[in-house]
Amino acid sequence: GLDYLDVPGNQERTYKLSVCDYKARATSGTVRFTNDDSGEYIVRPVTVTTSNAAPREVVMEAPTRQRIEGGVMVDNPLDRPVTLTVQCPSEDVQVPPSVVVPAKTEQLVPVFFRPLLPYQKEERLTFESAELGTFAFKLRLSSVPSGPEKPLTFRAALGLSQTTSIRLPSYVRKTCDYDVKFA
Repeated sequence: GLDYLDVPGNQERTYKLSVCDYKARATSGTVRFTNDDSGEYIVRPVTVTTSNAAPREVVMEAPTRQRIEGGVMVDNPLDRPVTLTVQCPSEDVQVPPSVVVPAKTEQLVPVFFRPLLPYQKEERLTFESAELGTFAFKLRLSSVPSGPEKPLTFRAALGLSQTTSIRLPSYVRKTCDYDVKFA
């Protein structure tokens, strides 16, 4: 705010107090207004409550089993590097577990999305640090069925057999069994 404020007798003035905080919290203190000529003063208690910003929205859409890459920007206004812990509950979203953002810079953090089934849902992506608090993003995830896969062709004369190796990529992050059927 201003260094000084001129208020005539029996009058009021509005004083604009600006606050910049990086974390959501309540901060209390006092403001002292002093008359330089007479030495009179008045003390007023001040409590400032800051809250997290609304989550920024990121839209990601991909066909099933296809991986797409997006990214989110995180900002470090401090004079030192900050390590952010990254969390997203969706198994279809891959992000680094932590990110170091250099001092006074913005950094693009890659976000990968590979859906295994068609769906539409929202997930929360958060970046947290002790110094800067929480950066929250709302991921709007959408997947559509992918097109038909390339067919596998077997050709063998009657009474003979054919052996072929087939590569089946698995995107599942857990152990699973596959069934093979011939039609």
